[in-house]
Amino acid sequence: MRCIDLVCQPAVEQRTLVVSECMLVDFQVLSLGRICMVADSPNRSLKRRWCLIAVTTLAFSVLLLLLQGACSVYRPCQDQFDCLLVESCVKGSCIPKKQSSPEGNTTTEPIQPPQETTTGSEATETSQTDDAGQTEGTTEQESTPEGEGSEESLPPEIPPQPDLAVSCKSGEEQPCYTGKPGTENKGICRVGRRLCVNGSWAETCTQEVTPQTESCNGLDDDCDGQTDESDAKQGTPCTVEQAKGPCALGEWACTKGKLTCQSSYKKQDEVCDNKIDDDCDGIPDGPPCTCTRGETRPCYDGPLGTEGKGLCKAGKQTCSFLRRWGSCSGQTLPKTETCDNKDNDCDGKVDESLTQECFPSGAGCTYNTDRKTWSCKTPCKVGTQTCTAGNWVSCVGAVVATPELCDGKDNDCDGRVDESFPENGKSCTNTAVQGICRSGKYTCSRGKITCTSLTQPKTEVCLNKLDDDCDGKVDEICGSQYTYARVNSNGSPKFSRGFSSTKRTATGTYQMVVSNSAYDCTKTSMLVMAQGSSLHPISWTCSSKNFMVYTGKANTTKHALQDLPFTAVIPPSISGEVWGSVFYLNLPTGSNTYLYRSYGSPKAQRISQGVFEIEASSCNSSSQPIFASLFGAQVTGYATAGYYSSGKCRVYTFDLSGKPFDKPFSFWIPRRTQIPWAIVNSSGKLQASNNFSDNLAKWQVTLKSISSLFLYTELSFPALGSNSGVLMTPTGSSDSAGAYLISGNNVRMYTRDISTRAGKSASYQVLFLQ
Repeated sequence: MRCIDLVCQPAVEQRTLVVSECMLVDFQVLSLGRICMVADSPNRSLKRRWCLIAVTTLAFSVLLLLLQGACSVYRPCQDQFDCLLVESCVKGSCIPKKQSSPEGNTTTEPIQPPQETTTGSEATETSQTDDAGQTEGTTEQESTPEGEGSEESLPPEIPPQPDLAVSCKSGEEQPCYTGKPGTENKGICRVGRRLCVNGSWAETCTQEVTPQTESCNGLDDDCDGQTDESDAKQGTPCTVEQAKGPCALGEWACTKGKLTCQSSYKKQDEVCDNKIDDDCDGIPDGPPCTCTRGETRPCYDGPLGTEGKGLCKAGKQTCSFLRRWGSCSGQTLPKTETCDNKDNDCDGKVDESLTQECFPSGAGCTYNTDRKTWSCKTPCKVGTQTCTAGNWVSCVGAVVATPELCDGKDNDCDGRVDESFPENGKSCTNTAVQGICRSGKYTCSRGKITCTSLTQPKTEVCLNKLDDDCDGKVDEICGSQYTYARVNSNGSPKFSRGFSSTKRTATGTYQMVVSNSAYDCTKTSMLVMAQGSSLHPISWTCSSKNFMVYTGKANTTKHALQDLPFTAVIPPSISGEVWGSVFYLNLPTGSNTYLYRSYGSPKAQRISQGVFEIEASSCNSSSQPIFASLFGAQVTGYATAGYYSSGKCRVYTFDLSGKPFDKPFSFWIPRRTQIPWAIVNSSGKLQASNNFSDNLAKWQVTLKSISSLFLYTELSFPALGSNSGVLMTPTGSSDSAGAYLISGNNVRMYTRDISTRAGKSASYQVLFLQ
C-alpha cells in the first residue's frame, strides 16, 4: 500500500488511477490529509477485481474537487459523461480543463495523463486484494489455488495466459494455447503466439492448432497421441468391389491413412450341395461340384491351339466320390523346344530357330555350369551353333586362342599382350649400333620385333680388343701400342710387349732384350722412369744391342744403385714421331750437340749449362707434351722438359743436388693425337689432355697433401688398366723431379724439389702406356 500526502507531490510521484481490465484502484481515506491507493496485482492468474470504494460516491467527488487544484489525481472514464463539467475525458482519464503550467501560465488544453508502465519490480511490490477484501502477501510469496490457473496445472511450454488488461510493450509476443490441456504439441496441435498491440495484449491467439475430430488420414487429428484410432465409417458394412459371393461382404477399415472396404469372409474350397459360393467364383456349388461320380472326360491344360500338335496330347479326368473332377492325367503339355528333331513346344515346327553359344576346346573361354554362361578374355569370344535335324552344327564366329605374336594383341587370350612370341629371347645382331652394343636379343616393342642390345655403351677398356663405347673403334683411347715393359725390382716383367726378356744382372742393373732386331738399342732410343714415391734417379745405355737400365738410390747426392721397379718404352719410328738421344761432347754454348740417335729430323743445341733446345716442327703448341730421361751408364741426375717457343722445345738436366748440369739424355715428342696424355699445372689442375674426342673418357686430377714431404696429385683416366705404365716428366726449368705409384685405378704423381727432396707443387706431363 502506498500513501500520498494531500500536498502536491513532484510530478514523478503522481499516479494515474485507471479503472480497466488489467488494473483496479481503490481509495480509502485513512486520515486527514492522506489518501491510500491499493493497486490490483497484474498477475494474469487472478480474476479481475472491481474497485471497493472506501467512502461514498459523494464524499469521493468532494474529495476529488478538493484535490483537483492540489494534486494531479485522475479518475477513469469511458466518455465525457463520466467526468465533471470542469473535466475532459482524455485517454480513459478525467482531466481538468485548465491547469497551471510550472511557469505559472494558464492553458485551456486538457492535461494529458502521464503514461505509466508497471515494471516487474513494481508489480511485485503492489499488494493484492482477494475477493473477500483481504490483503494478500507480495507476488513472490502468494500461492494460487489449483484449478485457478496455477502454473503447475499448465503444460511446461505454455506460460500463464496474460491478463489482457495489463499493459505491454507494442510488438512483443508470447506463446499461447486455447486447446485442451495436455494436447499441445501432440499430433497436429501446435502452440500459437499472442501479440501486444497498442500497449495491450490481443485477445486472439494466432497460428495455434487445436484438436480436431479424428479422421482416417494418417494423422493424429485429436492430439491424443494415437493415429486413425477412430473414424465415423470404421466398422460399418460395405461391399468389396469386383468381389463375388460372400467375399463381397466387408467392413470399412482405416489402412495407411485411407478408408478401404475389406472383406470379412475368407475364400475356401467349394463345398458341394451347401448352396454357398464357398470359392467366391459367383457360382454356388459350382466347379468342381458339377460332375457325376465316376464320370470321365478328356482334359488338356496347355495353351489353346497346342493340343494335338507335336508331342502335345490330351489327358483324362474322372469325377470323384465328392463330385469333384480329379486331376488331368496322361496329358502332354508344351515344353521348351530342344534340339532333338521333335516339336517339343507344340507349335507345329521342329527345332525352329534353335541357337546356342559355343566355343571350341582350348584356352580363352570357360563355361560356368551353374550359371550356364560363357566368360572369355579378349580377343577370344564365343560363337554360335544352329540346330539342324536334331543335331548342333559346327560352331561359327568363335575367336579362339592362337600362339602369341608380336603384334600388340593378346593372341593367346591370357590377359597379357606380346608376352611371348617365337623369336622372343633369341640372339640377334643390332645393326643400328656398333661394337659390343651389336650383340642383342629379340624383344617386342609396340607390336614390333626389335633386336635389343644386351649391353649399353660404356667407357672404353684398353687392350680388350672390344669396342666398349660402341663408336666403331677398338681401344681408341689407349693410344698406340709401343714396345713397352713394366719391370719388377727383381727383373721379371710385370708386363712386356716387344721384349723377349728382362732380367736383373746386378744391384740396380737390368738387361732388356728386344724381340725385333729393328728395335735394338743401336737403332732406337729409350725413355725410362723409376716407380716409387721418392726421388729415384734412373738412366739407360746401350750394350751389345741390348738396353741396360740403371735405377738409383733415393734422396742421395752420390751415384748409388738400388733395385727398383721401373717403366721403359721405345718410341716408334713412324711418321709424326720425333725422338732422339743427345750425347754432350763439351761443346761451347750455342753449338749443336751430338745426336746419338734420332728420328723425325730434330736438331739439338746447347743453350747454357744444363739447358738444351730441340728444334722440331711438332713443337708448335704449349699443349704439346715432351718427355725426357737421362742417358748413360751412371745415375747422376734428373731431366725436365717443355715447350719453349714455336718450333722449339727445351730439355733441362740437373745433377743429384739439383744444380743445372750438362747430362746426356734421350727425348721423345710423341704424336699428341695418338696417345693418352695430360699436362697438369702446379695448382693440380688439368691444363691440357687428349681423350680421343670420347665424351665418356674423362681425365680426373685431384691435388692432395698429407704433409709437406708427401705432396702428390691423384690422376685417373679410363685407359688406365692393370698392365698400364706411366711416363712422367716435370715441366719447365725448375729443379723438380717426379715419381709415380699406381693405386687401384688411379696413379699418384709425386713432384719434389731435387735439392731439398721435399714435396713441391710443380707442373708435369704424363703419358699412359698400354
